Amino acid sequence: MKNKTRRTHQTLLTATLTLPLLLAGCGSFTPAPSAEVQPTAQKPAATSGVLNLTRTQIGDLDFTTVSASFDATPAETLRAADLADRCFVTGAAQTTQSAAAPTSSVDAGHHLTLTSDGRPYAELTRDNTGGDVQYVTDAETMLASPRGSLALEVPGSKAVPALTVTLPEPPAPVTLTTPTDAVTATSPFTWTAKGSADTLVQLILATTLNGVSRTVACYARDDGAFGLPDETRQKLGGDATLSLRSVGRMTMTSVTNAGVQLHLLIGTQTLRK
Repeated sequence: MKNKTRRTHQTLLTATLTLPLLLAGCGSFTPAPSAEVQPTAQKPAATSGVLNLTRTQIGDLDFTTVSASFDATPAETLRAADLADRCFVTGAAQTTQSAAAPTSSVDAGHHLTLTSDGRPYAELTRDNTGGDVQYVTDAETMLASPRGSLALEVPGSKAVPALTVTLPEPPAPVTLTTPTDAVTATSPFTWTAKGSADTLVQLILATTLNGVSRTVACYARDDGAFGLPDETRQKLGGDATLSLRSVGRMTMTSVTNAGVQLHLLIGTQTLRK
C-alpha cells in the first residue's frame, strides 16, 4: 500500500508539472544565467530534450522526481509568459499522462546520471515502453530532496551528444494567504511573490462539471495575486465549488549546446492530502 501511495503521488506530480508541454502555445525564451551546459561550443539545435525535476512536499514527506526525454527534431520552445494567467480544464483521465515523451524520441545512452555537489545522487533508467524512450527515476524509490547543486550527465549516443547540464535550484515553495477555506470560481488567490519572469505559480484544482470529474490547471505570474480568467469561470459556472489539490512554483528555461536544445522545467510543489 505504501508503494502504491508513493507511485500515485509521483504520477500526479509528473502530470501536473509537464502539462504545459501538452497544452501551451510556443515561442522563444531566454535561458536563465544559472543554467549552464558544458562544453560551450554553440551549434544550431538539431535535436531537443525536456528535463522535468520537481521537489514535492506532502505532509512529512519531502521527495524529488526526475524525468527526461530527447527528440530527433528541434522543438518549439515555451516562455513562461505563454502560459501566464491561463487555466486549462481537462478530464480526469488526462491528468495521469506522463506527458514528457516526444513523438519521435531517441536514445541518449543506457542511463542518465544526476549528481549533487559532484557526488552520485540518482540514476535515470531508460524506459522504451510503447516505443517512446524516456529516462525516469525508480518509481519504487522516493528520492530524498538534495541539499547541494545538481547536474545531469548524459552519456550520449548516435543521436544525442554527451552533455553535462548544471540545473537551476528548485524555486521556493508557495504558501497561499487566500483562500483559507472553501474555493469557488470567483475566489482570489494571494501569496508572497518571489519569482522572476521565468517563474510561474501553478494551482491544480478539482471540480465536477456536468457530472464529470475535471482538473483545472492554472498558471499565474508570480506577482502575488491571481483569479480564474473569465473564460474559465464561464466554463465552470459561477457557482462552481473546487478543491485545491496542489500549489507550487515552476521555472521554465532553455539551453542549447552541441546541437541539442534542452528545456528545463524545475518545480516545487505542495500536494494536499
